[in-house]
Amino acid sequence: MMPFEPGIPGLKLNLYATVRDANGQFVMEADGSYKKGPLLNTAVTEQFTRPTGCQPRDVDGNPVEFPALPLASSGRTASKAR
Repeated sequence: MMPFEPGIPGLKLNLYATVRDANGQFVMEADGSYKKGPLLNTAVTEQFTRPTGCQPRDVDGNPVEFPALPLASSGRTASKAR
């Protein structure tokens, strides 16, 4: 995945401890997967909501009126401006 590519939003991730035998080797399940130990942590991937009400401005702070950049008062998002 490239840095600019988004991930999967709202994906639940579970982190489990490893299970090792008396020799320190990882324990495997019958299907060939690693045996899961206790659940250590759970996380949900971030979600993105398109911003609305943003006012595009130039370098001097003046509002910019450009079709691809609608005024904040228009209530439109940049993708709906065209």
